[in-house]
Amino acid sequence: QLGDLKEGIESFRRAVEIDPGYRDAHFNLAAALASRGDWEGAARHYGRAAEIDPADHRSRLERALALERIGRGPEAHSDLEALLEASPPAPDAIRATALARLGLAAARRDRQEEAERRLREAAALDPGQAPLFARWLGRQGRFREAAEWYRKAIEAGRDDGEIRFGRAMALLLAGEERMAKGVLEEAVRALPEELGLRHALARLLAGARSPEIRDPERALRLAREVFRSRPSIPHAETVAMAHAAAGDFEAAVQWQQRVLDQASGAPAGVLVTARRRLEAYRRGESGLAPWLGG
Repeated sequence: QLGDLKEGIESFRRAVEIDPGYRDAHFNLAAALASRGDWEGAARHYGRAAEIDPADHRSRLERALALERIGRGPEAHSDLEALLEASPPAPDAIRATALARLGLAAARRDRQEEAERRLREAAALDPGQAPLFARWLGRQGRFREAAEWYRKAIEAGRDDGEIRFGRAMALLLAGEERMAKGVLEEAVRALPEELGLRHALARLLAGARSPEIRDPERALRLAREVFRSRPSIPHAETVAMAHAAAGDFEAAVQWQQRVLDQASGAPAGVLVTARRRLEAYRRGESGLAPWLGG
């Protein structure tokens, strides 16, 4: 707890040498080794803790997660399946994590029906897994469903900027600009310290398709505040978008050129989009909705 991880690990090692059947010492040693990145050692001691107490579902889960980290996926997934069949049953949160890991493994193998079944069950058991299911739905293009699962996570107390942003983006990609604006407005009020939410709202107000949603003046004010708080290429590009939305294409060109000057080492796709925006501003066009890559 004082930050001396090396000494802590040595003390846990001495404890399990003195009493090899001391479950808590094995568990704590495994956790300390995991925090140092020694997943082999962590898997070994989580496994020993589970052997000492077969009803120790947490150790069984953590061992499986450690095995995944070191590339022993089939063994890890077999352990997760066994955990789901355990008697007495594991707590819902542990079962949900096991289901989620199996769902992700199925998705990686392109077994999407199995992935959906596992992830949906995980989210139903533990709302903490709902954002994971929502992200999977988003990758399948099922944006309205994704937004609904993000909403469930928020209502269950999983309230952070990433989840609020995920819900807003899912609604935007579903074509629900008005609902997305409401979600972002509420998110900015609830989490005023989250710069990413204010940035997203500025982009929406600058780039919305619906004239009723666009508010270039407010977009520019928000974009400038965000850029002052954290100067960056994306934030500079949003200032350019807001100027273009307000019809000040001279300023938009200046800001977008600044983006290109500073983004020379960016991925090719980013540079292509940035150049497209610059050319649009030079033609006096504000461009497409920013979340669609236009």
